[in-house]
Amino acid sequence: LNEGEKYLSKDLHVRRSDVLSAWRGWRPLAVDPHAAPDAPASRDHVISYNPDTGVVFVAGGKWTTWREMAEEVVDRVVGEDGPKCRTLDLSLHGGEGYTPSLSIQLIQKHGMSQETAEHLAKTYGTRAWEVCELSKPTGKSWPRFGVT
Repeated sequence: LNEGEKYLSKDLHVRRSDVLSAWRGWRPLAVDPHAAPDAPASRDHVISYNPDTGVVFVAGGKWTTWREMAEEVVDRVVGEDGPKCRTLDLSLHGGEGYTPSLSIQLIQKHGMSQETAEHLAKTYGTRAWEVCELSKPTGKSWPRFGVT
């Protein structure tokens, strides 16, 4: 909690009840086996090739750069004469058919709050429709659907 306060306004005190979720993980520092002996470990990912086995591998990196890592590894494996990786041209699950008005469409069909609709649209994209199908009618005038 104290760490989070460093990034917020000085007049805010973060309480445990303000935290909706948290996670942590260990991210190893990567050392390129082909780098100079005195080269520092990297907080970024390292792509390397083992000439004995012919294996291209990636180490290190962050969750937020997984598409960049994938693109670089694929381009490395197929070589300069091969097709370039198209990961940035492809939609992720829920990206197909996405429009900025998705949250409004969810409100109109399922009678949910704007906050809920925006959360579903941002989190699930067009797969928000599938999430909504899991909800049941509440029998109330508002919200019309929800988990009962």
